[in-house]
Amino acid sequence: MFAVRAKLTEPTCNRPDKKQPCQSILPDARLVQAIVAPTEDDVIEQKLLPEAREWRRTLGLGER
Repeated sequence: MFAVRAKLTEPTCNRPDKKQPCQSILPDARLVQAIVAPTEDDVIEQKLLPEAREWRRTLGLGER
């Protein structure tokens, strides 16, 4: 958890408000969430479903 927090708050991240998370990291987190979500209805960002399906096949996680 500390490693994730450190990554999201890196001082080198180009963001206007240093109190906000680094936006360049968040898309990766959303894709991971889409890959590991229990069902496709649980995916936060539905437009990532095609890529998440491909990653599930590549990782051998099976279909839903």
